[in-house]
Amino acid sequence: MANLATDIAGRTVQAVAIPAAGVADTLALSTTTAATAALDGGVYRISSDTDCFLCSEGTPVATASDMPLAADSVEYFNVIDGLKIAGILASGTGTLTFTKMG
Repeated sequence: MANLATDIAGRTVQAVAIPAAGVADTLALSTTTAATAALDGGVYRISSDTDCFLCSEGTPVATASDMPLAADSVEYFNVIDGLKIAGILASGTGTLTFTKMG
């Protein structure tokens, strides 16, 4: 388990590495579905500046029936190599930010 982080007392903790600067990507969101390009596999930190709905699959098309992500909240997802993530808003515009961790 050499890849796990440890705290100041040397105990193993559940944590992901802080990514290098400049690795966050964004996806413009609106009332029309938008999708990322195929992502590399790994753990991603995903957030949005406005309430949105997300889905993922081979060719994702997000709808308001998909998984909600509240504005200014953060979720972590294990993404399979080649997966795409799509998002949509009920109204207005916003930005989805996704960052591959460590």
